Amino acid sequence: MASLKTINVIIVHGIGTPQPGYAQPLIAGLTEKFSFHLQKTLPMRVEPKDNLIIREVIWDDVLAANQEKLAVLLKKGFIQHKNKGLREILSKVFAFATNWILRLRTDFAAEAISDVIGYKNNEAYPQIQQRLLDAINSLRGEEREAGEKQHLTIISHSLGTVISSDFVYDRLKAGGTFHDQFLFSNFFTLGSPLALFALQYGIELFKSPVHLEEAAGQWMNIFDLDDPIAYPLKNLNEAYDKAVTVDREVNTGGFGVSHTRYFQNPVVQDVIAEKLARDWLRINGKLTP
Repeated sequence: MASLKTINVIIVHGIGTPQPGYAQPLIAGLTEKFSFHLQKTLPMRVEPKDNLIIREVIWDDVLAANQEKLAVLLKKGFIQHKNKGLREILSKVFAFATNWILRLRTDFAAEAISDVIGYKNNEAYPQIQQRLLDAINSLRGEEREAGEKQHLTIISHSLGTVISSDFVYDRLKAGGTFHDQFLFSNFFTLGSPLALFALQYGIELFKSPVHLEEAAGQWMNIFDLDDPIAYPLKNLNEAYDKAVTVDREVNTGGFGVSHTRYFQNPVVQDVIAEKLARDWLRINGKLTP
C-alpha cells in the first residue's frame, strides 16, 4: 500500500524579534481545523501530525547585531539633546513615562523600520533567503517516485510576505524551478505591504508577481481594513490580478492591533486549513464528487 502524501508548510514572520514557537497559535489552529475538514469527508481518522508538516522560519536574528548597535546610537543621540526649560522639568517629573517613550521610539526605529531597510543589505539578503531554504530542506521526507515532487505552502506575514515573494521570485526567474523536491503550491500573504513595495521599482514596472507551480494552488492575500500595513493586491495591475487568486478581507481587531493578530484569528486559520485539507484529499485520491 502506497504511503500517504503529506502537506508541507513553512511560516515566515514579519518585522520584530520573534522567539522560537512564535507561530504556535497558528500551527495549533491549522492542525485542529485541518483535521476537522478532513473528517467531514473521510470515514476514518487521519492524524494531522503525520500528514501536515509545518516549520517556522526565524530570520530577524540575521539583522539583530546591527540593530542593537543602532539602538545604542539612537538613544545616545537623544540623551545628548536633553530637554531644556519647562520640558526638562516635566521630563524629570514624568521620568518613567518619558524613558518608556524614548525606549519605544528608538527600539521601534532600530528593530521595526530597520528590518525593512536592513533586509536588502547585500550581506543580510542571502542569509535570510537561506533561512527559508533551510526550513524547506528540513521538510524532506521519504523519497517519492522518480520525478514526483511534494507540495509546499508558504504562509507569511507582514515583511515576511515580501521576503517570501523575493525568495520564490529568485528561484523561479529565468524559467527555473522552485525546488528539486517541492512544488510551490499555495501562497498565503497575511497583512502584506507588498503593494507599497511597488514604489521601489516604480508603479509601471511592478508587474512581475510570483507564480504558483501547482495548477490547483491558490495565492490568497488576507488583510484587515483596519491594518495600516496591509493592502489588496489584485487591483495593482493585470499581472497581479491574474497571479493573486483572491484578496480576502478578515477582521483581526481594531486599528493599531489588527496587524499583529492574524496568526491567532480563527477565520484566518480556517480558510488556510480548509485549502490544505482539500489539497491533501486531492493528492491522495480521496476527494469525493
